[in-house]
Parts: sequence; structure tokens; C-alpha cells
Amino acid sequence: MIWIPAHKYVQGNFMTSVYNKYTKKHNLNKTFKGGIQMGNSYKKVIKKMKSDASKSGGSSETNEMLQHIRLAQESDLEIRKNQLYNVLNSAERLLEGYYSQMTYTAQHPIFSYIKIFTDAIQNQQAVEVLKNGRDNLQLDDSIYFNTVEALYHPINNILFRDIWEHAKRYELKDLVVSNGRDPILASIWTSDRIVDNITNIGKGMSNKHYYEQGMYKDNSFEYIPTNHMTSYIYPLGITQVKNGHHSIFAGMNKGEGEFIAEEIYDVSYLYDIYHFDGTYLVNEETGDKEAIIFEIGAIFEIGRLLLLYPDVFPFDLNSLTVDEEFN
Repeated sequence: MIWIPAHKYVQGNFMTSVYNKYTKKHNLNKTFKGGIQMGNSYKKVIKKMKSDASKSGGSSETNEMLQHIRLAQESDLEIRKNQLYNVLNSAERLLEGYYSQMTYTAQHPIFSYIKIFTDAIQNQQAVEVLKNGRDNLQLDDSIYFNTVEALYHPINNILFRDIWEHAKRYELKDLVVSNGRDPILASIWTSDRIVDNITNIGKGMSNKHYYEQGMYKDNSFEYIPTNHMTSYIYPLGITQVKNGHHSIFAGMNKGEGEFIAEEIYDVSYLYDIYHFDGTYLVNEETGDKEAIIFEIGAIFEIGRLLLLYPDVFPFDLNSLTVDEEFN
């Protein structure tokens, strides 16, 4: 059963009182004009757009101009706040049932929404690795920079740094995760492994030797418990891969296969410590803040909303037994 509480429409923006309180606390205010987000950083871009259009006599909506727009958005904290507001407002509408009168008997669409952001992180990571050959960049003779570790730094080294001390852990054996349907984060680190796995794993692929002998068998994704090890993170609604990264990524890439998540980590305690403001992950206890990837911050804040909607998850957390030996 999906919980669909009463909702209200406020000046064209759909918000519950809890969400309204949150947006006010963290100053997530919209500044719309004619459907366009307005920010001081756009002034230079507008000037260049007009200049380019007058010179070419045509459209200024080019790849180059898009890059200028994105750079302007990245550097303007107010625009970033507005973008987060838009993302959370849409998530809130989805959870409240504003877009649909459907009853969801399988997966709630909020997880498809979250998947947009995990896919963006995953594909950004894959493209980076394919462009550079691997995750570890050699900047000079003695200095290296690991792009995958840097990408996941907010998750592994800030948010989940003290997970062993504060999170609740639940063991389970029947939580099926779909490579093609569910939001997943895997760490992939070499272009050779990426290409090898997407070349050799999937439906419609069969070993040449056996195929030529008239024995056809799909080499589709196969869940191997000793290789594919994962954790479900509540209330973020994502599955984090611990082992079997490249083969799971191949399944994600092709939308094929499924595996079992062996454990759930409840990291609800994080919401008493951190918030994301569109640019920075802010520690409310210390005042420390760190600029993080927008998609990671958005997933974190959608998780805050999901605390209000426990019925959308594919399990009842209250019915599971806490692993008392974990902490």
C-alpha cells in the first residue's frame, strides 16, 4: 500500500508543510521569471548570446553556449539552490501522487526518479574512465589523482565515514535488486574491464566454441553470491555495490539481470547532522561544509523526504531484526 496523504497547491508550487519548513530553513527559494531561472551569473552569458547571434545572424543555442550556461550555473550559489528546489519539489509532487492516480503494486516511481541521478553519476564515472583509460590519473612523475575515489568522496569519506558506529544494520536474503530498474552505484575503474564485461555479458551472447557446435546458451548476467556483494542504503533508496562492480555495471548498461542485496543500512541519523544546500554538504554540528557533486546531494535530500513515506520501500524496516553485533 502506498501512502498518499492530502496535498495542497501553493502559488503554483506543490509542497507539504514539512517540506515548506525545510525549504525556508535552508533558504531554497525559487526566483522564476517566464519559466527561466534568473541569476546574476547569467548576465555575462546573455551578453555573449546577443553578441554571437548578431554576428552569425542565427541561433546562439550552441554547444559552446551551453557550456557557458553550465559554468554560470556551477558558479552561482542561488541558481544551485533553485535547482535543488526544483528537484525536491518534483520529488515531493511524485510522492504525494500529484502526477498520477495510479496504484503501485510493484515499484514506486520515486525510485525511477532517484535512478535518474544514480545513472548520471554512474555514466559520468564510466565516460571519465573511458576517456582516461582508467580511474587513476598521473598528473606528473609522482602525483596521481583517482577520479572514482574523488567522485564518491562525499559518500564514502563524509556521509558513511562513521556508518559502523551509528547506522543500524539489517540482514536479509530476499531483497531483489534489478540492474535495469533500481538505483545502483558501482565503482568502475578501468576501461578494459568496462569493455570486456559489456562485450561478454548479456542476452544474445553465446560462447563461440559452443555456438559453432550447435549448443547455444545466453551468457546473460548471472547473480553469483560470492562475487556480487551489495548493501541497500535506507532512506536514500539506493544500492551500493561492494564487489562485482564491472559485471553489475554491464547489467545496468544493458538493463538486464538482478541480484540480491544482503543487508540494509539505516543511515537516518545523518539527517540530524547534514544538509545539502545545492552546492555544499553542510555539517550543522560543526559548521564545516564541502562542495559536492549535485547529484549526490540531491539523492541525499530526496532521502530526507523519503523518511516521511516509509510505505514506498520494498520492505518494512520495523519488521526486520537489527544486527546487534554490528556496532
